[in-house]
Amino acid sequence: MNKDLIETPRFNFFIGDEVLLKGKIVGFDVDENKCVENVVRLEYGQTLNVPNNNIYITDDIVDKSKIKVVVPQFVADWYEENKDSFEFNVWDWIAFRDEAKKSENREFNNWINNSRENPIQTLVNMHQFGYEVEEEKRYIVSLIDEPQPVKVPQFVAEHIEHSKEIGRDLQDAMNSSLINKQVDQWLYTKNNMETFARAWLDGYEVEKEKRYTVVMKATKQPLYYNAMDKKLFFSMGGLATKFTRKQLEEAGVGWVFDCPGIEIEEVE
Repeated sequence: MNKDLIETPRFNFFIGDEVLLKGKIVGFDVDENKCVENVVRLEYGQTLNVPNNNIYITDDIVDKSKIKVVVPQFVADWYEENKDSFEFNVWDWIAFRDEAKKSENREFNNWINNSRENPIQTLVNMHQFGYEVEEEKRYIVSLIDEPQPVKVPQFVAEHIEHSKEIGRDLQDAMNSSLINKQVDQWLYTKNNMETFARAWLDGYEVEKEKRYTVVMKATKQPLYYNAMDKKLFFSMGGLATKFTRKQLEEAGVGWVFDCPGIEIEEVE
């Protein structure tokens, strides 16, 4: 025996600690009761006679975190309900659990009867080493014939929301005698009545309003709005404001769209 190892002070362990010693089986011996014991030589040379139930091979000593299994939620649910009498409940489920009970938990029953899943070993590992619940798959479902929202101008969107707020139905919301002139004119252009009905029933998106620059052809002066002074004028310095049609009409200069001396350019 290595005397230095004995005399070296050790403070890593305490009386009562359970420990494992590293060694190699070098033979067998028979004790006074005629039972065969293993002769184990420890790393520093001493030999011990050890019975089978006190020996663990290297493969038995593993990192428990590496055995922790990942299971579906329904397996975790079953385990949590049955872990207090685990061995009995596993045996009872396989051997005697009535069909009515199994049909209530068909998903778990299919799993435990699928040998490819190694269900019994998985349950044992859960009980001994813990488990994690696998992340459920999520899916995006799109209907093949799902209607796509139509695009409408801002003033039409406002009309739809206002009509619904005051309790109008679709027919009243399209009644010329009950709606403003701008909406009425829009409704009777192209296929806008169908567009309006789809917007009312299936939802809509507000289309980005077109913007324009306004320039006098003769002088090349652009129309400009000074936000600080809140004034609208034709600029001498080349500054041009991008206007929506609605902004121009509300400013009282909607006539520029029909004036031959004005150049209107649609811009981004």
